[in-house]
Amino acid sequence: MLRFSKKADYAILLLSHLARQQIGRAVSEEPAPQSAQDLASETGLSPSLTANILKDFARNGILASVRGAGGGYRLERDPQSLSLREILEVVDGPVGLVDCSETAHGGIEDDANATGPGCCYVDSCPSRRPLLALQERISDMLDTIPLYDLVVHRHTASCSTHSSGLAAGTSGSLPHNV
Repeated sequence: MLRFSKKADYAILLLSHLARQQIGRAVSEEPAPQSAQDLASETGLSPSLTANILKDFARNGILASVRGAGGGYRLERDPQSLSLREILEVVDGPVGLVDCSETAHGGIEDDANATGPGCCYVDSCPSRRPLLALQERISDMLDTIPLYDLVVHRHTASCSTHSSGLAAGTSGSLPHNV
């Protein structure tokens, strides 16, 4: 089953919360930083988990960490340019459907580097190429979903309108053939 980790869900929740502060402000206005404690309290997540997630995103340049009185975290990236794929990769690493995909750096054409950990069938596996192609399509799709769409859609559609997690988290900008 292809599914986001709980930590990825929590990261999306936290970043969405920070993005809402940024959306609708003038470009020259910076939102006030929010402390990890305040974010934990507002989102219902544990303070230690919240702090760990925020630190991961600060280390990756997605959040700015502001020290001192009134310090905390704020979104460093524009919510319209921060993709869902980037968010997921900070939390869970590269998107991968099968182990052999971890070493196929160049995509489905890079068979020379395909030495998946613990798999002795890489050279003769009939499903490897189709699964790598599928992985590439999923990665490309995740690149097209910005954090902005997740935040704006939350406020413009009711939960009862959509039943699937991905559909409920987008503003309808997904390609119809996905």
